[in-house]
Amino acid sequence: MRSISGTRAEVRTGLSSESARFLTLTQMDDLWCQHLENMNLLKESVSMEVFRGRNPLEEFGAQGKEMFLDLLDNVRRNTVYSLQMYNPSPKTAGAEK
Repeated sequence: MRSISGTRAEVRTGLSSESARFLTLTQMDDLWCQHLENMNLLKESVSMEVFRGRNPLEEFGAQGKEMFLDLLDNVRRNTVYSLQMYNPSPKTAGAEK
């Protein structure tokens, strides 16, 4: 098992904890908003399950759980991608006045 200090030592130069937190929260916020929109669509579409002989509440719960697990996977994947792609602009001598 790797230690936290070992993991921190492997973090790319230039990626501060504030930057990592910002990138993570941005991904979580964007994906959470999409998830809420998808849950509203699911709520509207699950009422049709009555015609298939299924309980709409059970279908909403089952499909909602799958959508939430997908949300967590997407947050992890997008956050890792954002952290890998993050390239802070170098400070120039003219900008420091």
